[in-house]
Amino acid sequence: MGVATPSETNPAPEMVSEGASLEELARAAETCQACELYREATQVVFGVGPKSAPLMLIGEQPGDAEDQEGEPFVGPAGSVLAAARQEAGIRSEDVYLTNVVKHFRWKPKGKRRLHQAPPSPKIVSDCEPPWSRTWSRPTDWSARSLGDKREAQSPSADWASLEADT
Repeated sequence: MGVATPSETNPAPEMVSEGASLEELARAAETCQACELYREATQVVFGVGPKSAPLMLIGEQPGDAEDQEGEPFVGPAGSVLAAARQEAGIRSEDVYLTNVVKHFRWKPKGKRRLHQAPPSPKIVSDCEPPWSRTWSRPTDWSARSLGDKREAQSPSADWASLEADT
């Protein structure tokens, strides 16, 4: 696995081999430079939860708290999600959490880091090939996209509402 760098064609698929484990994907994400988001991010925010979870929830991008802590859904959106999960009776051990892109997009405002607009379709496209293997698991599962109302227009929209055949 090498460092992916921006180019005319998407370099991300070359970062990981087909059938890579979640651990291998996470290690590859640490060196990803397939889009500009890595430049300002503190760290990669890959995913958390059991590999065998029957449900995967996919956010749009990490926020400030997620960028600082290195885990998805630990900030304000995570609190809302945790309450919703609890109300729905979904145990945390039944959910794998991740985001479409793995770096925080932000702009400075004084001492604060403000969440910037959602990633462009180009960035989502650059992130999608290797990282989509996160949710391309050969087990029965359901993936649900959270947040971005533009998901149907995304180049990666096909995976946003897939349900595995049972």
